[in-house]
Amino acid sequence: MMEGLINIDGERKYLNQEEREAFYKIAKTSEKDKKYFALLLYYTGARLNEILSLTIKQIDLSNQDIIIQSLKKRGRTHFRAVPVPEAFIEELAGAYDLRRLMKNRQKNANQLLFSFVDRTAKRYIKQMMTQAGIQGPMASAKGLRHSYGVKAVEEEIPVTVLQDLLGHSFLKNTSIYTKVQGKEKRNVVSKMWG
Repeated sequence: MMEGLINIDGERKYLNQEEREAFYKIAKTSEKDKKYFALLLYYTGARLNEILSLTIKQIDLSNQDIIIQSLKKRGRTHFRAVPVPEAFIEELAGAYDLRRLMKNRQKNANQLLFSFVDRTAKRYIKQMMTQAGIQGPMASAKGLRHSYGVKAVEEEIPVTVLQDLLGHSFLKNTSIYTKVQGKEKRNVVSKMWG
């Protein structure tokens, strides 16, 4: 069962726009693996373990997509292509020498992009959130995922497209991103005012 975006104490579980910007600034100045791990979470809305399991072959430089293997498909193998900014994918390719590695696809295709475990990844994200001044239930990789969904709704991305981007099997799971509060709710509703 999909959880909501507000915890039982009424606190947001997603980053608002100011928090997203603060996290992004910290991520951009972090050391290589931390930086690109955090930015992949930021740009794709993927789950933490989906990014940890990312291999060289799942980075599509020509289409500027990150091909994410959905981990919550109950035994079925399912991949989804998530577009990322061209400048980011070029920077990622340069940082990890992906073009050279891709020339020998047979040898390098299944090489993981990151070599740390989920506990380390969670610690990295928590440290960056703290540096960005973000505390509370939203200060996590899941908070980044939720903020990706909320931002998509604010930007009027159709909910069926968002469902595909997030790898949800059911539209009801994606619909939680329409249940926002505060500024985000105002931003969504204000689009009706003309």
